[in-house]
Amino acid sequence: MSHSIGFQPFVAPEFSQDGLRKSSLDPFLSRSNYFDGRLLKAADLTRDQQYLDERLLQTGRVLGSGVVKGLRAELSGSQKITVSPGLAITASGRVLESVNSLNIDLTERAAIAVINQPPLRYFNRGLYALILQYTEKGVGIAETYPEDIGQKIEPRINSYEEGVQLALVPLRESYPSGSELSTRAALAGKFLPQVQPLPEIPDDAVALGLLAIDNNVGQWLDRFLLYRPAGIHLQGNALQQLLAAHYEELLAEVLNTRNWSSLQAAFSAGQFFQWLPPFGSLPKQAVDPEAALQRFFPESFKVSIVPVRKEDLPVLEQEAMLEQAINLSQDTDVDIMILAPLADADFNFYARRLEAPTATPAEQPFALSSRLLPSLLPLSLSVRPLRRPLVDTSQPNYWRNVWDRVADGQLRYLRRPARIAENHVSTVVLARGFQLPDALPPDNSELEQLNQRLLQAEQARDAFQAQLQTSRQQLKSVQQEYAKLKADYDALLNSGGQTGGGLATQIEARGVRDKTIVELARKYLDNIANQPKLQELTGRVLALLDSVYDRAFWPSLLQSLEAGLLEKLLLNLLETLQAGKPAHEFMINTGPDFGLKDDQLQLWKRVQDFLGG
Repeated sequence: MSHSIGFQPFVAPEFSQDGLRKSSLDPFLSRSNYFDGRLLKAADLTRDQQYLDERLLQTGRVLGSGVVKGLRAELSGSQKITVSPGLAITASGRVLESVNSLNIDLTERAAIAVINQPPLRYFNRGLYALILQYTEKGVGIAETYPEDIGQKIEPRINSYEEGVQLALVPLRESYPSGSELSTRAALAGKFLPQVQPLPEIPDDAVALGLLAIDNNVGQWLDRFLLYRPAGIHLQGNALQQLLAAHYEELLAEVLNTRNWSSLQAAFSAGQFFQWLPPFGSLPKQAVDPEAALQRFFPESFKVSIVPVRKEDLPVLEQEAMLEQAINLSQDTDVDIMILAPLADADFNFYARRLEAPTATPAEQPFALSSRLLPSLLPLSLSVRPLRRPLVDTSQPNYWRNVWDRVADGQLRYLRRPARIAENHVSTVVLARGFQLPDALPPDNSELEQLNQRLLQAEQARDAFQAQLQTSRQQLKSVQQEYAKLKADYDALLNSGGQTGGGLATQIEARGVRDKTIVELARKYLDNIANQPKLQELTGRVLALLDSVYDRAFWPSLLQSLEAGLLEKLLLNLLETLQAGKPAHEFMINTGPDFGLKDDQLQLWKRVQDFLGG
């Protein structure tokens, strides 16, 4: 049995004769030695509690800090933060679990002031980390016995309950200028490279999101800027994974905002992003393979497109995520491959028409192409219109047929490594497959007949499409004439009024981001689509009304419209705003006269309390 080392008092480290053995003692990992007849005191039991707690913390640190599952944070237009149930591990190794949804109401200033000492009256302008942290509270009073007859009996806490709580931690990073989307994209370069928790985050807490507060109001909440999955620090491509998750969420919000504003045209990545992951989604409208054009990546990038099998996308993503992230402001010589996912049947039919010529070993025994798989020739894309290269003269409208088979939201891009041109080897292998050995006589007659029939069918379809195109052009000319006459009629009818499209643009300029408010505004626009006078009055009111009233303004308009008193409400509200009077006082005092119900009046009163009126 090896020599044992006591804990009290500590002895000097033990060395073998060769001087190769050392002892390391940790006072936090001491435990009690139990035996019959021993007197146990509170310190002995507390020591064992600390020992077990430290051992559990060690296990948590081995697994790695971060969110294990759930804990998705969202900010609503009513200034409520909701966090779904989930599990996380803190930097200290403590496991945090929330079995129920947690909520924070940023407008409940009285409750926030009571919880925080000194009382918090308002939120300073800045960036805040939304964290989930460990907490405990004492429960019950335990009966105690004095050690001496004259000693005063003092109440003691009977037990402790452990749990979690949400908190906001102010960050040292200053509040950036610009729109919400561009600001979040710019902050990605500052927060995402920090895989470990920020210094401001306590060791017994995990970050769930980044909250921006301005004018005492939560402006937006970004989940992925501070969110870290458990064990992400052990991954060699941690930055790429974090950037990809943030990019996909931000891209979805960009597309949703542009679709709501009826902006369907292509846009450049630099318009919203500063960093791109090495693999990610791509808007379909940003690419036009028939014209060999792309509008998403900078002009200095080398961009090409090629069809791939849908089932190969996970493998391509895994390999591409080992490449460096793309810095749009600094990187210039970047090779981008756009992937058009196809089903197996479509890929087998169309990909063979892009095969590069492969040398035959008997004819050219030393040719490099005779030792490679039959690779695919990608189509190069440019920002500027260029002469389109011929792909396959035997297959008309090749890329149009491929493009019709790519659904919206399926287009992907990846960054190709720079060494491809040197050794002809890529992490992305785009090939049809190995050729059959000569020992197996190929019998492709049935397959060739099927291919010929498919080719004839596509040629017949193209002929019908040409006829259809002619008919469409004729129909388009008639529709243009009709649209011109209708526009002249509408101009005479709505002379001096504000159009629904202009009103939608005006609403978008207010920076509305809450989904509930957006849906109410959209419903209101649909209801007054054929009432130009109400559109004009609404636009004049919005020009004078502060955006802080939006969450009460739109449902009030819908209630008044339902009561048939909307025009009267807008005229009186416009007169009130022109006189410089507060909108909430007018709505609270006269709302019932214009069809507003009690629930809507309560909402205006909450706005009044929020503004301190």
